[in-house]
Amino acid sequence: MTDAIPCRILLLPNGNILARVTRLLALAGELASPGHEVLFAGDGKYMSLALSQGYPVYPLITLTEEDLRQVSEQSGVRYYTEESLGEAVREERELFERLKPDILISDFRISVSLSSRIAGLFHATLINSTSTSYAAGPLDAPDTFPLLELVLKATDTAPGFIGRPLLAAVRSIARIVMPPVKGLMLRRANRPFNRLCRLHGLKGTRDLHETWADADCVIVPDLPAYSGLKPSTPERFHMVGPLVWEFPTRCTGGWADIRSRLRPDRKTVYVTMGSMGAREYLYEAIAFFGSLRDIQCILSTAGIIDPPSEVPENVFLADFVPGREAMELCDAVICQGGNGTIYQAIHAGIPIIGIPVIHDQIWNMSSVERLGIGVSIGHVLYTREKLREALETVMTRRDQYVSRIERLRERGEGLDGSRKAAQIILKRYQEFLRN
Repeated sequence: MTDAIPCRILLLPNGNILARVTRLLALAGELASPGHEVLFAGDGKYMSLALSQGYPVYPLITLTEEDLRQVSEQSGVRYYTEESLGEAVREERELFERLKPDILISDFRISVSLSSRIAGLFHATLINSTSTSYAAGPLDAPDTFPLLELVLKATDTAPGFIGRPLLAAVRSIARIVMPPVKGLMLRRANRPFNRLCRLHGLKGTRDLHETWADADCVIVPDLPAYSGLKPSTPERFHMVGPLVWEFPTRCTGGWADIRSRLRPDRKTVYVTMGSMGAREYLYEAIAFFGSLRDIQCILSTAGIIDPPSEVPENVFLADFVPGREAMELCDAVICQGGNGTIYQAIHAGIPIIGIPVIHDQIWNMSSVERLGIGVSIGHVLYTREKLREALETVMTRRDQYVSRIERLRERGEGLDGSRKAAQIILKRYQEFLRN
């Protein structure tokens, strides 16, 4: 990439979502080659990670953590009003005028889709395959789908000969009903974007999925075997594999102490809920593992909870730990079903227990179960006993899970797509200039 045109590259993540920041940090490491200047813009609790790596960070209005959680917990997609989206676009345009970037790269910041077009700037965006209109295979209705949630609760305690057929029938109905319902939600959530497009004399988009992917280059940080794309996917989409950024030692205070205190005679489980998992499951994990004496737990809070005053001696807490290094010491991982954690687990070769809450997490864990590399516990019907059973399953059958993970890794698919993504973006930018 050293022969590429020297560029000023502005990275715009949602700074309140950990994965959106770390993915761009992984990409920044490849882009910050001689001649390229890399800058960050945004607000949020995780933007300090970019500062810690020496990147300049410029403030920009950003969706708050509370807004993100409220929309996600309601299984919604309506993140912006016309007013809030317009304000974000105005701030971005002012920043573009001041910094004069050559390349914009966004992650979960749809306002850039509009501000980049108004400014005439090259825009690349990162998006999960399940957040596009081109995800391969059917995406089943999540357990939080209204009718399905009611039936799940009703059949959980019903005799199997009644509960199983009823649940299967309702799942089939939900699978048919969900696509039009989801389409309606995506179109309604996209109305603020299309109204602003009309104000600026620009063509709108069909729905929110199309808006998220409204860029000159779309980077999909997934693996085809795990979460692929349809053959009809436009050529501007590029599936590159995961973008993995490892927390450096200076960001993981206490990690050396945790490593020194781990007992080699105990099984070890890594627990994280990322930044968008349900906070209560971190407290639940502290209590659950505190009741076990033969297993120890490394728990990464991502700063979303206040640690209790007393923590069991076999539970080791930190805001952040180096994920790959931690997982290589562990026998299993318990997580919210986020892409980043799942790909780290695949890289480390350990089975996954997921407690997903929002749609993407639920679909991710469906892929994990389909591939036979982990177990999903539905948020709707979660109990501590179900967690105990899932942990016993992955521990007693661990060799089978590990064998499947190894076969997945042996397919030759890259588990770190950062360099490939950077090369594609720079190539697409040069094509943009020629056109």
